[in-house]
Parts: sequence; structure tokens; C-alpha cells
Amino acid sequence: ETQPDTFPTFLVGSGEDGVQRTWLWAGRRLYYIDAASTVQPVMIGGAAFEAPNEITSAAWFKGTGDSHRYLYIALGASTDGLKFDADLLGAPTMSTVSGSKAEVLAVHDNRLWRSLSGVVNYSTNGSSWAGTTGEVGDSSYPVRALLSWNGALWAGCIDGLFKITYTTGT
Repeated sequence: ETQPDTFPTFLVGSGEDGVQRTWLWAGRRLYYIDAASTVQPVMIGGAAFEAPNEITSAAWFKGTGDSHRYLYIALGASTDGLKFDADLLGAPTMSTVSGSKAEVLAVHDNRLWRSLSGVVNYSTNGSSWAGTTGEVGDSSYPVRALLSWNGALWAGCIDGLFKITYTTGT
């Protein structure tokens, strides 16, 4: 069954091939803008990539031990996220990251942060999560956005904007 796409969300970055591109996602699809300023679908194995669930967020992150950044893709609270190498000059690969369910992603302080069911925590390698902060704001409102700004991580919820505090050594 085909579902209509949502409004596109844009993100700039580069992965394994080192080429800086504008990327966008809408619905279950991931796209990029090519050198001719044309929107192209990401092709994996000769077919246009389609995620198993709606893409809710994405962030470029280079985890501990990685040689380049990957595009981490959030698919909501019920589906493990994806890790995309963005190697469009070679053979691009997309893999599922077990245990990486997330609704919102952001990078702050060399960590990949996620929101899952109102709880915000982080990963240094993109696959194991630590630093549970407890629920943000009123637990009946989900975190809608995470933002690294002015040296702090912020969580945006319907009931307010909250500064996430944590110990940088842990």
C-alpha cells in the first residue's frame, strides 16, 4: 500500500563518499539534491529506498570507532532506526541498528541524542544508549524536537522548551 508523503525535511551533510549534499526525507523516502539541482531518490540495490515506517527524524553522526559520519534515521517508537553510509559514488548501504528506536534525533557534545516516549538519552557509538534523563516536561506530551544551541541541548515539547542537563564525563 502506498502512503502519501509528508512535507519534506531538509538536512545538509556528507557520509562515506565525503560529498556534501542537501538531503531530504518525506514519508518513508529519502532523497538528495544532485549537482544539477534535481531531487533524486536514494537508490539501494537498484531500487528507490523505502523505510519500513515513516521517517520521523535524522542526524549526521560519527560514532566512536567510525571512520566517517553516517546518517542515522529515526522511525518512531515502534521501529528500530537505520544507519545510512551515504556512499553515492560507490554502493550505498542502509542497515538496521538494533535497539535504536527513536522519535527525534540530534547531535550535541559529540553524542547522538534521541527522544523515545518522552525520555531523552544519548549514544557515543550510535547503538548503545545511556544517560537516561527521565521524562521531559509533562509526560503526556512527547518531545517534538531536540536542538543543540549555544552550548546546551534543548528539548521542545508542546508544554514548553526544556534544557537537558547531564554530566559531560558520563
